[in-house]
Amino acid sequence: MYWQEKLINAVKGRPCLWDKCDENYANKIIKADNWRAISEEMVEYSYSFDDKTCAMKYRNLRDNFIKLRREHLALPSGSSPKAPPKWPFFRLFDFLSDRSNAKSSVDVNVPQECKVKNNVVAAVSSSRQPPAKRRRNETTISKIDSELEKVEQALAAEDAKDEHDYYGSSIAKRLRKLTPHKAALVRVEIEKVFLNVEYNSKVDIFDL
Repeated sequence: MYWQEKLINAVKGRPCLWDKCDENYANKIIKADNWRAISEEMVEYSYSFDDKTCAMKYRNLRDNFIKLRREHLALPSGSSPKAPPKWPFFRLFDFLSDRSNAKSSVDVNVPQECKVKNNVVAAVSSSRQPPAKRRRNETTISKIDSELEKVEQALAAEDAKDEHDYYGSSIAKRLRKLTPHKAALVRVEIEKVFLNVEYNSKVDIFDL
């Protein structure tokens, strides 16, 4: 069994790391504990990955799955179904497809769509209350509809992202951990690489 398969299965068994509607999804302490536990499991399999490395490697695998899944679902009208991608770990991410959670997300708050679902249930259950309360509930439902529309727009914007967006986000997170001076040096080196690739020659940015 490859380390990728072990890592994906370890995350699959911990919904708080990927299920946006899990009650512990926004709990950073519990999520950190789970990543440490996954790291310990990987060490038992002779893979020396610390918790941060496990999280990074999983995100890279997940982002590749998102890319392949988006390409697989992008079928022209009237075309025959595509065969599943040949990437050996594609099927292991079925748990994300089932939950429609195959999106990059910021682990800070419980996603709005989960809160909205709970509010909808509460509003519907009170539909038999007296007229005054019913009018208040109708106003609440109207607000919920508005929130749902915002959520759908946010999800649509998320779907429009590609692997370059995710890579840029990962670089930005790493830059924020550096001192301003070191971050500036990294940016200079990145610019050098872009210039060298674009102009197919060795370029010193300070000579420009």
